[in-house]
Amino acid sequence: MTSGIDGPALEIGRYRGRVAGPTVVIIGGIHGNEPAGVSVARSVLARLVNEAPPLAGEVVAFAANGCALAAERRYLARDLNRQWTTARVAAAREIVAADARCADPETIALARLADALDDVLMRARGPLFAFDLHTTSAAGAAFAIVGDTDADRAFAARFALPGVVGLQETLEGVLGQHLGARGC
Repeated sequence: MTSGIDGPALEIGRYRGRVAGPTVVIIGGIHGNEPAGVSVARSVLARLVNEAPPLAGEVVAFAANGCALAAERRYLARDLNRQWTTARVAAAREIVAADARCADPETIALARLADALDDVLMRARGPLFAFDLHTTSAAGAAFAIVGDTDADRAFAARFALPGVVGLQETLEGVLGQHLGARGC
């Protein structure tokens, strides 16, 4: 990872097939005390690079909150996974464009990730799918938080995980809502 005024590197990597197809976006580390998603994303990309399957589409992975990940803290100034409203994203972009040195780490991360996601989604050559990877300290099996749409339910049904439907709709500003509004 490189660092500078913008913070640690945001994109973990990408694997692009020769032909058009779905774009799969993997986001890990939106909470800095949840590094497992970043590790999973790196593993997936390494396997794709090593095995070079004939993929249709693209897989792109991001480490969302690099500064909090480096500090091993959930967040440094504010919970990045509660900032994904249209107004907050626009405000973060304005603050960072004016002078990133005056912004807190999550404002910078919000603006940078929003820009990176917009770029990936704009260049997509097919349907859009997103995995916002988190970990939990609670006992029990892994689960998926599933958006309350038919498309979200159909996508989640492809995985051998129990799904919790409707949770993200009860929380303001979560990344899943932002991505869902953009067609993921």
